Amino acid sequence: MNEFINSRFLLRSPKAIELYDRFASALPIVDCHCHLEPEQVASNWVAENIVELWIANDPYKWRAMRINGIEERFITGDAPAREKFRAFAETMPRLVGSPVFHWSALELKRYFGIDTLLNGDTADSIWSECNARIQSGECGAADLLRRTNVETVCTSDNWMTDLQPHCSTQDNSGSFVMLPSLRADAALRVEDSGYASWIQRLGSQANRSIDSLEALEAGLASILDAFDGANCSLSDHSFESVRWVSTSEANAGRAFEKALNGEPLGSDEADGLRCRILAFLAGEYARRDWTMQLHLGALRETSRALMGRVSIPGGVAAVGDSISSAALSTLFDNLERSGGLPRTIVYPLNIGDFEKVASLSGAFVEEGVWGKVQLGPPWWFNDHYDGIAHQLKVFSNYSALGRFVGMVTDTRSPLSMARFEYFRRVFCDLLGDWIDRGVVPNDDALLEQLVEDVCYRNAASIVNNKAKRSGKSKVA
Repeated sequence: MNEFINSRFLLRSPKAIELYDRFASALPIVDCHCHLEPEQVASNWVAENIVELWIANDPYKWRAMRINGIEERFITGDAPAREKFRAFAETMPRLVGSPVFHWSALELKRYFGIDTLLNGDTADSIWSECNARIQSGECGAADLLRRTNVETVCTSDNWMTDLQPHCSTQDNSGSFVMLPSLRADAALRVEDSGYASWIQRLGSQANRSIDSLEALEAGLASILDAFDGANCSLSDHSFESVRWVSTSEANAGRAFEKALNGEPLGSDEADGLRCRILAFLAGEYARRDWTMQLHLGALRETSRALMGRVSIPGGVAAVGDSISSAALSTLFDNLERSGGLPRTIVYPLNIGDFEKVASLSGAFVEEGVWGKVQLGPPWWFNDHYDGIAHQLKVFSNYSALGRFVGMVTDTRSPLSMARFEYFRRVFCDLLGDWIDRGVVPNDDALLEQLVEDVCYRNAASIVNNKAKRSGKSKVA
């Protein structure tokens, strides 16, 4: 049988193969956004079996199995691990052409040396082969990252996260660096019933009483200082839609007091307070030289019937409606005028929003800062072959391709670092096609810089800006 994952995987031309082999394949990996468990990475956690490592925390696979009609007990339920693995194996042949099919084959090849296609007939042998490799001691979480040439990985961490695991990896000379990235959404959920209790926990974390909007800002700033001390340079916010509502400091203060007392907020009250807090945070990010990431357009509340059946959330979301470019521009304009627009990477989930976001990159700029506002990496429903190629084309048409920050995994498994190879192959294939058609010059110096910048250096310069100053980054 011919190997599916071979040297030409996704590379359709000799020039694409040359670009990948010469310029892309050996580059270190910098992942700006993932959901790895910091404690597992720091302790070099070893899974019990391939399901725990590969399937148990992967909503992409859960979604595919549900579409294939698999019972939930074989997905997130209490079925034995071996039966869950077989259920996924039997789903794989139905996924031909999908990113899950591609990633799964790539991960089996790179981490376990398996060329055999996964299906119902091969499930038992591949189960045994993977588990033998895991039990040999070669597949600890940190070991897997090192094997894939990971230089820096940024986890997604809430306000209460213990940052010691991150610091421990930064003290290991010669190894990869794990940096925190602040998932700041909880501070903006002002209309949630549990917001007041969250504020109490935040106060305990910041070691101060929070009884006013001013005290909230002081508490948030205190925790931002702790993240900054752990070399954090990224924040992250998620919005289904964007709406800016201006409000006075006095009105925002009164709205915050109502939220603390558990009183309901009107729509304008809630949005005004939320925007006030966001403006404060954005200013703090800018002052600390952080980059703000905005994930936009995920429809997370879909089937209540399905969400009521599953024991672990995930895999039930969908692509939301298109965002308003006017609303997004208004957000950036207000942050910019207040002096609080940091470098911002926007991840739109709706593919129809790519051009909107990319076009705004020419409006919100700052002298001496490249990519002040830019379209981010292909994310979630867009990290497949066509989505990556389309995002690269949009970026080149509306922005400056040489400033694109590459790929992110957005996942919980260290095996997912293989997706960087997937992205780099798609990118080199696109470049090879452009060269063959005369769209791009066949100039080695130009192409080497472009490939290295997009696949590595741009992301590295953003996330390693603090580590670089302390001598912990390989970036020149």
